[in-house]
Amino acid sequence: MAILVTGAASGIGAALMTLLGNDAIGLDRAGVQIDCDLTDPTAIARVAECFSGSLDGIAHVAGLPGTHDPASILAVKCSATIWMRVCDDQDESR
Repeated sequence: MAILVTGAASGIGAALMTLLGNDAIGLDRAGVQIDCDLTDPTAIARVAECFSGSLDGIAHVAGLPGTHDPASILAVKCSATIWMRVCDDQDESR
């Protein structure tokens, strides 16, 4: 099984990585298997190309503190989820 965990470098994401063990693939801005800025749709598309249907699930637990600018928070929590789904749909149609 392969589960992509966003926000894997700390907090809930890091705990989930420990819980999932070898089934987890960590994604964060730095410090895990895959470095990706979830505010950047181009970076998300590049990561999505690497998987092309080989994931069993995504645990999207990445987040930013409320002290960050609202656009970045929205990008990480909402837009990144949409971009991941769009990239996944594009891979399935190939």
